[in-house]
Amino acid sequence: MRKMLRLMLSVLLLACLAASLAACGGQKVETAPAGEAAPAETEAAPPELVETLRNEPRAVAPETTEEDSEEPEDQVVSVAGITVVMPGRWAAKGLYWAVDERFQLMRLEYPLNGDRVQIAEIDWDERASLPYEADDELWTLGNVVSNGTVRPAVLHIIYVDSDGKAYSANTSVSDATLACEYFLGLSPEEILSWITIEDAGAASGGQSGAYTSGLSGRRSEFCGVWAYASKELWEAEDFAADARSRGFSAEVFLTTDWSNLNTEPWYVVSLGCCASEDEAYGVLESAHSSVYGDAYIKWSGDYIG
Repeated sequence: MRKMLRLMLSVLLLACLAASLAACGGQKVETAPAGEAAPAETEAAPPELVETLRNEPRAVAPETTEEDSEEPEDQVVSVAGITVVMPGRWAAKGLYWAVDERFQLMRLEYPLNGDRVQIAEIDWDERASLPYEADDELWTLGNVVSNGTVRPAVLHIIYVDSDGKAYSANTSVSDATLACEYFLGLSPEEILSWITIEDAGAASGGQSGAYTSGLSGRRSEFCGVWAYASKELWEAEDFAADARSRGFSAEVFLTTDWSNLNTEPWYVVSLGCCASEDEAYGVLESAHSSVYGDAYIKWSGDYIG
């Protein structure tokens, strides 16, 4: 009888335990150890807050675009048939070509200690091929047309001493360095690679028998009335311009282009280019009565330039 009673009590306890677990949804229920308070029940977030958190934008690292990764733009300067394209990496360092058309030059400058240091200069006026008062190195770039006149364009790069200061051309400095190399480690050859020159002959039009600027476009033999010779084209050009202002049809020639003229290269000016000696003597008489008392007549010979 007792065994039967114990068996019935065990079955009843198991039934109560099963009912308790079902009420808890089958989840494990932790009980606090003796003497400790039971942990506070976590409160579920409201549905509207859950939705807000779900839609909250997350911080994303900015993407690098092609535009951001491009090099700085090149500086492009073009004047008097001279074009300079300086790579953007040098422009980013502060190098800058400043143009002064009034004085027919462009100057390469570099910012240093709140000032701008001159590194180089391109000139195309009558002083272009002359040395500076400061010691410099020069490179002849070619002939360009400016204001209807052909001029030599020349690149000058300044020398500096061990302190980075320019000094007089009459001073001897043993450790002198070109400014481009001293301040930037930039070779003159790289600067030269930025520069292109428009052909002065193409700019003049090259019309046969017609004068525009620079050397004459004539290609046929003529009898000239010669009044001037120079090793510099711009000097001959200035002389011819003055002669034209006095009423002469002056043109400039290079002697080595003509079979009957000097075999040494000279730029020479004829006050008139005549088809006969009789015509040339008429021009010579006008020249002698003007300011060209030393003018003389000579045939050009064939064009061999």
